[in-house]
Amino acid sequence: MGQLEAQSTEALIQIALEGDEDDARAWDAIRALHLRGTREVLDAAIQLLGAPSAKARGRGADILGQLGGGEPAFPAECGEALVNLLHREQAPAVLLSVGVALGHLQAPRALSALVKLASHPSAEARYGAAHGLAVLNAPEAVEALIRLSADEDRDVRDWATFGLGSMMEDVDTPRCGMRSRRGLAKRTPRFSERPWWGSRTARTRALSSPCARRFGARW
Repeated sequence: MGQLEAQSTEALIQIALEGDEDDARAWDAIRALHLRGTREVLDAAIQLLGAPSAKARGRGADILGQLGGGEPAFPAECGEALVNLLHREQAPAVLLSVGVALGHLQAPRALSALVKLASHPSAEARYGAAHGLAVLNAPEAVEALIRLSADEDRDVRDWATFGLGSMMEDVDTPRCGMRSRRGLAKRTPRFSERPWWGSRTARTRALSSPCARRFGARW
């Protein structure tokens, strides 16, 4: 990634836009933008959120979610831009990116929008909701995750169950603990047989969420 660090912000964004979801170089460019974490990167990513291309909007969200790397840069502005996008976005893939990004930012102001997203007809969008809700220790988030832990989609169910597990010590909600323990008990054999992250892997492997880190997940 050393050569990428010398690239301009514009060039890094172009590399990110050229690669698909499994393109390692595209994700390296996104990580370089995270680490740069400047106002220039912030402004460029926010501009992407208004692009006609769903892929560009998704990349904008991917960048904003971890801007600054380990030391978040402009978190309030990133969160506001992502919540605004969440209210108007239609593309499931972009909604996934926004949900994961908001999970990194742990933005309480996104709670109501994420709860609504949890009922989206697209499993991809609901998966994003599970990521965003898993770090919000609020009763509404717990209730939404409980519903998602029974989702028809396996990836959504599994991530919601892990999200509930991460809350068990932080939220005094018996339903959360009971449902999470049952869900984890049912799913544990599967996780021992194969990687547990399911089919929507590229974005979540590259941008592993706070929920996964709390469980010590390793990619």
